[in-house]
Amino acid sequence: MELVGRRERPQQRQRRQKPVSAISPLIKYSLFVFTFFFWLIACALLGTGIYARVEKGQVNAIVDLLADPAFLLIVVGSLAWVVGFIGCVGALRENICLLKTYFYILMLLFVLQLVGAILGFVFSDTVEERIGDLVESAIERYRDDIDLQNLIDWTQKEFECCGGEDGFKDWHQHNRYFNCTDLNPSRERCGVPYSCCRPEGQEVRTAA
Repeated sequence: MELVGRRERPQQRQRRQKPVSAISPLIKYSLFVFTFFFWLIACALLGTGIYARVEKGQVNAIVDLLADPAFLLIVVGSLAWVVGFIGCVGALRENICLLKTYFYILMLLFVLQLVGAILGFVFSDTVEERIGDLVESAIERYRDDIDLQNLIDWTQKEFECCGGEDGFKDWHQHNRYFNCTDLNPSRERCGVPYSCCRPEGQEVRTAA
């Protein structure tokens, strides 16, 4: 009886051993590193948006809040943070439910982007008109929002453009500081933002 009992003990220990993972360690940790990096970017976006929103203080209207780049960073950062967190925990813990949720969210985002691209191509005229309205609205609020001002300046310098569809004339038509009317007392009358200027050697050429 003692010999039988001794022989059964190793078998019982083997039964109590933790089952081997069905997921390859390479795939598991590669997915974790990717989602963790994605999650860190989301944290940076969320933190930047919250800091910018707090620095601005109170918002006068809901419309200004929705058009605020800081608010956009908060929304995008929050969604990305949740998605990244689900992916990190699901990959590290090998939780099938969380991994499926992470996969479905990514698939949904891909489908939405695909549908948006198709609709943008089909209704290109409407999209172009909407974008033109957004550009005009941004030009009008150029001096009222420092984040929007930095975004416009970066865009104009990066893409070497000035204004919207009508070029530099959009600044004279839609911004009260650069307006060319005789009643405008601004020192920037008939001018353009510095980001419209293009260096040529040692000289600076304005788009106007």
